[in-house]
Amino acid sequence: MAEQSLNQCLGESFYDNDAVQLAKDLLGKIIVHEINDVKLMGRIVETEAYPGADDPASHSYKGKTQRNSAMFMEPGTAYVYIIYGLYNCINVSSKGDGQAVLIRSLEPLDDEESLPIRTMRENRLHHPMRKRSERRESTEDEIQSKTIKLQSSVSNNETESNYDRPNDNTGKVKNKTETKKVVKSISINCLCNGPSKLCSAFNIDKRYDKHCLYKSEVLWIENDDDFTISDSEIVTTTRIGIDRAGESSRTKPWRFYLISSKSISVRDKKAEDIINK
Repeated sequence: MAEQSLNQCLGESFYDNDAVQLAKDLLGKIIVHEINDVKLMGRIVETEAYPGADDPASHSYKGKTQRNSAMFMEPGTAYVYIIYGLYNCINVSSKGDGQAVLIRSLEPLDDEESLPIRTMRENRLHHPMRKRSERRESTEDEIQSKTIKLQSSVSNNETESNYDRPNDNTGKVKNKTETKKVVKSISINCLCNGPSKLCSAFNIDKRYDKHCLYKSEVLWIENDDDFTISDSEIVTTTRIGIDRAGESSRTKPWRFYLISSKSISVRDKKAEDIINK
């Protein structure tokens, strides 16, 4: 049996709000996934609301289907779906038929060298269908992707690279054995700054679709009594990747994120400037 954190697991009544309100309320809360005796924890720093039948961007806009049925279950139910046939995204159902909140970004809570962070990196790096574009989040990522197979014996998800930047006009990377460089795979701020990234890092997939988050001993969301948020810290802006839903949905201010977080998927500088004035 998994032992929950000292912080209080969010109860059923917390989720009993419409999607827009719940999307705001979830900011600052902590997702916990205990798997293989490792507790992965991340603070929710970015969300999107999908209010169902009134929103063409919602999966439930045209009614209940086998795929979206979790959106019609009791508030606090996980709705996990696959995009592009490869990647998982996790939502939380809210009050109202077909309403849900997409968890868009998390901020990992553990130290850089901790076992949970190493586990998240390992999960991301070894995702079976990981996009090439994700391998280029930093120079370190690119070097790591080229050398990881050669350095499989190195533990803690780090690798010693003999490769340095090109220093001539050939464009080739030169081997530099005399000054080995320790390279870490993915920066901590890029581990979970996107809905599919966080599911990959936290090993969340379709097995958790229709999963009750307030009764679970494996995957749940909890409060952090020591973390408070004021309205001035929340950026309100438009959602990402819903162009096909039409102008009315595209312009709805239903994406929310914490301005102080470094783990946001897409920042809105204009909206941030309004807050900073």
